[in-house]
Amino acid sequence: MNIQNHSSFVSSRFGRGGVRAQAHRGEYLTHEQLERIAPTIFKAERHSSRSERFEVIPTFQLLDGLEKEGFYPVKVQVGGSKDVEKRGFTKHLLRLRRRDDLTGTPKVGDSFPEIVIVNAHDGTASYQIHAGLFRLVCSNGLTVSDDNWGSVKVGHTGRDVLGKVIEGTYTVLDNAVQALEQAAELRAIPLTREEEGVFGEAALRLRYDEESLPKITGYDVVRPRRGADYAERDGRNSLWLTFNKAQENLVRGGLFYRHQNEDTRRITDRRTRPVQSADGDLKLNRALWHLAKEFAALKGRALAA
Repeated sequence: MNIQNHSSFVSSRFGRGGVRAQAHRGEYLTHEQLERIAPTIFKAERHSSRSERFEVIPTFQLLDGLEKEGFYPVKVQVGGSKDVEKRGFTKHLLRLRRRDDLTGTPKVGDSFPEIVIVNAHDGTASYQIHAGLFRLVCSNGLTVSDDNWGSVKVGHTGRDVLGKVIEGTYTVLDNAVQALEQAAELRAIPLTREEEGVFGEAALRLRYDEESLPKITGYDVVRPRRGADYAERDGRNSLWLTFNKAQENLVRGGLFYRHQNEDTRRITDRRTRPVQSADGDLKLNRALWHLAKEFAALKGRALAA
């Protein structure tokens, strides 16, 4: 198996020092690239606002250990901050995948298991490990709901913090593999066109509140972006396919709509914005997974625990 050690990636910057980068398929982000893109990952000291009780959990130390076990970082997201001095300590999210899954064939359907790591050195987040999946078709990652798999959170105070993080990471790795079984169940649940629209409308309201709701329909939310996203080979639209279309459209943004200014009544063309922050990405993905699970139950197909 040929895995590139000099991997290529795409990246973008946003907000007040925020950054996001993802390795191309079959590749991973090297430590040199991560240090250049997201130096906060390599911080070994706390932000000045934290007390001595705050124990720093250097993210790169966990990356070293996980790489020895065959797991490699494929995506990173770092939040920005109004405080320039604080930007080197902000919350960051990393997605990791097994070595064999970087270039191999998906184990179940079209997806690979992933683990999602969240950490911060400024007190804005505990160390968190979540189960995730990566869908090959759209090169998109998602995070499964906590109520299914019980993500692990470790505070930055107390004894043996690092040991608890390592133990929790391996627990969630097992959960990520099990989540693939539920993805297979979602693929077996067909949806009518009307049901797709209902799912899209519910998903839209997970992303926006009433005041910021763009003038788009549930059908816009589940609109395919590529040929592979239309229908399954048997002509059906499955719950899994619908869920992934909604997830990608809401996370990546770019949905066209028209906005009318309340004061001037002027109409302007707009596009929905992508989810940039680690918090927003995590929250929306888990909510969408929970929505898919509830939708399956409404269809009389409750997912196996």
